[in-house]
Amino acid sequence: MAEASRTTATTVMEETQESDAKDILQERFVLLSSGKEQDVKLLASTIQYSPVGAPRTKGKVILLQDIIGVQCMKGKVLTDQRAYLTIYVYPRGRTITGSIDARRCRVVLVFVVASSVVFTDNLQKASLWREAILALLRPISVCAHYSRRWLVLINPAGGPGKAVKLFQERVLPIFSEAEINFDTVISERAGHVGEIVRSLNLDRYSAVILVSGDGLIYEAINGLMERADWRRAIKTPLGLIPAGSGNALAASIHQACGEPFSHDFVKHAALLLTRCIPQPLDLLYVQSLTSQRYAFLSFGWGIIADIDIESEKFRKLGENRFTVGALQRVLDLRSYGGKLSYLPADESNAWLAAPEVDIAASGDYVNVPSRPATNLLVPLCCPLPDSWISVEGQFISVYVTLTSRIAASSVAVPWAQLNDGLGYLCWVKGGLPKTAVTSFLLNLSTGDHLKSPYVQMVAIRAFRLEPRDKDGIMTIDGERIQYGPVQGQMLPSMARVLTRYDGH
Repeated sequence: MAEASRTTATTVMEETQESDAKDILQERFVLLSSGKEQDVKLLASTIQYSPVGAPRTKGKVILLQDIIGVQCMKGKVLTDQRAYLTIYVYPRGRTITGSIDARRCRVVLVFVVASSVVFTDNLQKASLWREAILALLRPISVCAHYSRRWLVLINPAGGPGKAVKLFQERVLPIFSEAEINFDTVISERAGHVGEIVRSLNLDRYSAVILVSGDGLIYEAINGLMERADWRRAIKTPLGLIPAGSGNALAASIHQACGEPFSHDFVKHAALLLTRCIPQPLDLLYVQSLTSQRYAFLSFGWGIIADIDIESEKFRKLGENRFTVGALQRVLDLRSYGGKLSYLPADESNAWLAAPEVDIAASGDYVNVPSRPATNLLVPLCCPLPDSWISVEGQFISVYVTLTSRIAASSVAVPWAQLNDGLGYLCWVKGGLPKTAVTSFLLNLSTGDHLKSPYVQMVAIRAFRLEPRDKDGIMTIDGERIQYGPVQGQMLPSMARVLTRYDGH
């Protein structure tokens, strides 16, 4: 869509809408861009303004949900006694036909406050408007996340290796307009972020912002779960700036919020964080013979896991690395033998909050810190209850996903929610022609792979996988784990993630 077709003038809808609430503030200001005096009204969900004496149809409306920041400024000339009420707005654009475009464009509105010849009086009036607008933008539930600092963790090696530059050029200006206070740490090595969050002062920061791909989120979540105070730590809200290869969780959040991410993903992620509120995020507890980890995204075995790990050497290509890896894997197609078991999600095994216990689910562990109860699992060496369902044979792919997307461009389960308490188990049996496997991979871009007769999908509470092969690849959130028997259980609403707050 040509940029020329986008609306560039204003922040607002051409039609003026009346709010149910009465005017909160009303004043006459000069609009700096036009030099004309305006009647300006602040309502519960909008700011309305129109030239003094002009017909009502000439008025314009700013949606408060499109505002990210308000600042009061002084003129550059020392003798200028006026105050400048500056409003940063990122509305959805409009096409030349008038339809709404998903992308958000930046508009800065400056109202000149000059009712007095004394600057302090004008500043006081501008500040009153600023505080009133911010109070509507950020109610108590949101303000708590602006009253303390954010910790921004940047992975310079994430994805194509441009995370630092992306943050400085695309995120920092937006955070500045929103007046967000933060500290920045650039990770120095693999595992560094885990070390940081394990010793993090939870009272100092109200949120942790991760500038990277899904790998850094996995590292941060498991670092928080390794703390002695994990029950509190895991509730630390995580905000995401997509600077990796997959960016699946960030894309899933944007999809859930109805926010754009196909164009200038980083900018729109930063905008989302300026109007954020914590929301619950499901986790998946995954247990092998030698370890226990927590996933927020997925468990994989078979072709998708193979593509994820074997395409690491093409990391500089960004998300295109997965396309190259898929081509290689289809040409040299593999299948894996094993037994897949799962506990389907239905009313008979639904639960509320399981009690927390101080022992591991299996005798394989000693001196394990307290962790969430995994009461649906039995030790890996023990047979499963009769309520479980098993499938045996050759598999091309087995995947458990918690989110709607497994990459920004791959739709695993279109209807999956961040906190529906469900895992979605998808498998493809072996013996398929390469054309069918190619179709399966291509249709991941739309979610149409689920329409294939070769693809099975079921909502689950828990699963177990027992591979027969001695060698292969298994992944949690795209990170490789030891190959062998593995099982997992959903932990509903265990973590917290920052999503967009609209509230109007």
